Amino acid sequence: MDLGFNKRISWGLIVIGNVAVFAGAIYFRLPFFLSLTNRQRFLISAVIAVPIVFVTYYCMVALFIAAVDFASTSDRRTESVTLPSGEVLENHTYYQSGWDGGDRFNKLFLKNPAKRTSELVGDLHYDDAEENTPSLFAQFPHPQEFTYRNKKVLVIGPYLCDRINSPKAPYWDLTTINWDNGKLGLLDDDARAYLKSFLPTNDIPSNQGSVRFVFDSLDLTNNILTVKKQMPKEGENSDEFPPYLVFSALGWNADSIYTFPSKFDIARTKAKNGLLWDNTVPPDISSITVQSAEFGTRREIADVTARVVELLHTNADGFTVNVKTLGNGPFPGGKKHLIIKYEFKDFNFTSTNSIGEDVSYQTLINNARK
Repeated sequence: MDLGFNKRISWGLIVIGNVAVFAGAIYFRLPFFLSLTNRQRFLISAVIAVPIVFVTYYCMVALFIAAVDFASTSDRRTESVTLPSGEVLENHTYYQSGWDGGDRFNKLFLKNPAKRTSELVGDLHYDDAEENTPSLFAQFPHPQEFTYRNKKVLVIGPYLCDRINSPKAPYWDLTTINWDNGKLGLLDDDARAYLKSFLPTNDIPSNQGSVRFVFDSLDLTNNILTVKKQMPKEGENSDEFPPYLVFSALGWNADSIYTFPSKFDIARTKAKNGLLWDNTVPPDISSITVQSAEFGTRREIADVTARVVELLHTNADGFTVNVKTLGNGPFPGGKKHLIIKYEFKDFNFTSTNSIGEDVSYQTLINNARK
């Protein structure tokens, strides 16, 4: 293994160390050297020291090599994707295992075959990865390219790669859309406050991982970026959050104007999400009017409108759909459903609920906002 050592420096350190140690021994006249002349003592000490120094040196090198080799690399390869502009995104990827787990490294370059240029976009690596963790292009095989005048943005899955043109050489600014250590990469204080307003506890950290946003659209002409709520994973619930967040380059960040759409735009966000997301929690129950509620099977149903209205008004957490709660249902033994037709913010909706499901004003609002 090539450790990259400069041989002259290594040998120089050995010689300097050897001379320094035994020059000190001679100077202080250690007992071993008292009976001989200075030259004899130096020659004897050199003969004794050189093998010891060499053995120590190469033992240390061997230990270092063993430690480095333990962090072994595998699955080293190069991936490439040709963009609509004709430029090529090239990803140099490998998996590295170490003492405390492994990482998947992705080093991304943008190459222009016509101009024979290559730019380092950045390093995108996944911490605590497994050996079979897919590479960047295996996970996101269709990067998107956006250009406007001399501006270029690459979207690779959750990563936004913004090309910054500087007098010396262009460089790239990387931002992640999704949650990163409990925070959305694009989230500023205004965006966090907006999301918090939809939570009864007003506490986003208690919902880390329960909502994810993915890229939706980018308008570089007007500097508008839109991200959308991703479908939750099994066991997660993100119904309380609005479907879209919109960012723009309108506004100031400290003393500099935004040049990339990373400023949360609450006006465009509200317009994008629509009227159903005007109100935040706690829900305004006066905006919901139950028009009818029917409980039963396809063949036989019972009107339980009055009972449903009573349960919603008297139970803050709602109620569970079952025969005991709603009264004796028709056609015993059949597969029953509760169908609620209601009005929310001047729009009509229908909620179909099976036995065992919970119903509340909040679930009706969530149903309307889907």
